[in-house]
Amino acid sequence: MTAQALGTEGTTESLAPEHVWRLGSITVEDRLLAVVMIRGAAGASAPGKAALSGIAPEKTVLIVLGQLNGCDSAQGGYAAVIPLASVLRYRAGRLVIDRARIDTSVGFNDGTTDKPVVDDQCMSVTYWGKTCRFSSRAKDLWALFKRLNRRPGQHVLFDTMRQPGDIYGDYAVADASIRRATTRLRDHLTKARMGRLAKCLKTGSRDGGGYAALDLSAYDSNSH
Repeated sequence: MTAQALGTEGTTESLAPEHVWRLGSITVEDRLLAVVMIRGAAGASAPGKAALSGIAPEKTVLIVLGQLNGCDSAQGGYAAVIPLASVLRYRAGRLVIDRARIDTSVGFNDGTTDKPVVDDQCMSVTYWGKTCRFSSRAKDLWALFKRLNRRPGQHVLFDTMRQPGDIYGDYAVADASIRRATTRLRDHLTKARMGRLAKCLKTGSRDGGGYAALDLSAYDSNSH
């Protein structure tokens, strides 16, 4: 059921009975990744509706493994280790997994070192020795920054953000609302004394639609 909720491709394989499964593959940022689930004993007290699936989310993690060239065996180390409880939901009688949260948690080594560091545990952004933290009330701003930070300098179309599985895929968010969210994100970073990073956040129009971007080339590292 977890593989079905994830929408993985390929067959599910038990690697260690009742504990480890290969769930197939997913595609993130045009890269093919293998997904492995490791589960502790479900126990009789598994909470909530998730117990119906035989899964104890609080004792389960999804390990997303990098794959190269579409080969069958995973290589290149872990792309992400994600607690299942943070992405698993039970809605309308079925399991639903938040793919957007998985996608934004996966990190690739693209050779770029001068890039803000995001900490999922603390919900913080660190860049050039300064840190900005996000409260639970600012989760939408946190998610927007993470989305743009996946590929700094790239124009991310609002229409792309509204696609299923992306940051706004489950909501009908207007262009004006995304622009306002970007402005609020700038203000949030500025209040944390990260105004130079805030100025790297840009919105504009391209091909008849809006876009947002994190343009780190606009950051003046010599003006601290």
